[in-house]
Amino acid sequence: MRAIYEFVSKWTEEKSREPPEADDMLSCYRRSPKVNLSPEVWRDATVSLVFAGKDTISSALSWFFFLVATNPEKERILRREIGDDWRFSGVEDLKKLVYLHAALCETLRLFPPVPMQHKSPTNADILPTGHRIK
Repeated sequence: MRAIYEFVSKWTEEKSREPPEADDMLSCYRRSPKVNLSPEVWRDATVSLVFAGKDTISSALSWFFFLVATNPEKERILRREIGDDWRFSGVEDLKKLVYLHAALCETLRLFPPVPMQHKSPTNADILPTGHRIK
């Protein structure tokens, strides 16, 4: 929990320096002049997102490793792409792992960790950030 407190504290301090292209849900809310939430609320939202992802990530990775373990040729391709040292200096290195990305996407397509539940509003609305929902 302490790491999350430190993250949220740093995150709220950097609000004014955030790049305008950051378009994730929390950044949109944080930039909105209509939304002025305390660091405690941001901390609780962050904790909720971390815990919500725990089960879905473990489910997806379990299926991924099962599929890799049952397909030795695909495992060889993945090992060749990743290399021997398994060290990555940053996101740019990870972007080069095209086959790994494809294998993870295919795993999620075959075994989605969360069932698809399409939801739509009964009436049009406007979110506090100003985004319109049709």
